[in-house]
Amino acid sequence: MEKAILKRIQKLLALAKDKGASPAEAESAMAMAQRLMTKYKIEMANISDDSTKSGIRHEEFFSRKGALNPADNCIINILLRFYRVRVLITHEFGNRGMMLVGTPEDIEIAKYVHGYLRTVFFDCWNSYKKVNPRADRNSYYRGLSYGIIEKLEEAEAQAKSEESETACKNYEIVLVNTKEAINNYINEIFGSRVKNERSRRVSSDSSSYHAGFAKGTTVSINQAIKA
Repeated sequence: MEKAILKRIQKLLALAKDKGASPAEAESAMAMAQRLMTKYKIEMANISDDSTKSGIRHEEFFSRKGALNPADNCIINILLRFYRVRVLITHEFGNRGMMLVGTPEDIEIAKYVHGYLRTVFFDCWNSYKKVNPRADRNSYYRGLSYGIIEKLEEAEAQAKSEESETACKNYEIVLVNTKEAINNYINEIFGSRVKNERSRRVSSDSSSYHAGFAKGTTVSINQAIKA
């Protein structure tokens, strides 16, 4: 990904968490970043059919004592859905962390998005629990993540609607090829050492979930930023 595009995406996400930004500006950044990334990837897919020419690699970039925060588990789902990376969970000396597998460009974006979304999740939850002290954090986080996913899907669909049918088909082929390249890399480098995380049953509070979902749908975009 060209550095100019990366910087523009970073600028959009930085604006979203800037406490000095207006509500309209803050609500704009996430989906615009997603729309920009989708358009850029579509363009690159139609320039070259070798979307992994820069090579697949892995990078450990985040760890903490004990289990991951529930916010991180929700963010992982968002990264898997939109950012063309595979996320592996690492365990070492009582720490649990995250490893990203993908192209260098996609890993860089995923790292930045993870940091941005952690701020969003913690700020939203802290604000909500102040007026709802009995709220359930896990339920709120799940709702928040699905609300964000809905807005990102809208931004992705909007970006695709501005491209030709042929361009979009080429893009989908590239996505499949990239996923296959990532899976092949993981099998070659890690083999049987890779284990899927078992999903855990968690409590569910509908009020907290719906509040989180409603908030997540405001992590949106309607204003571009000049690079």
